Amino acid sequence: MLSDIEPLRILQFELARLAGSLVALLPNLIAALIVLVLTWALARYGWRGEARLLRRWHQRPV
Repeated sequence: MLSDIEPLRILQFELARLAGSLVALLPNLIAALIVLVLTWALARYGWRGEARLLRRWHQRPV
């Protein structure tokens, strides 16, 4: 009977350990997500600005 309970205790311990690790990693995950969103936004607005500048720019004839 005791051998049936031991795997459940081990599983419960490991799940608690994994949950603790996830909580410890949350600040890093949030920071990485913020950096990713900011990079995406800067790239998007940079591309729009470049397209606007290229529309206004006229190449001189050779």
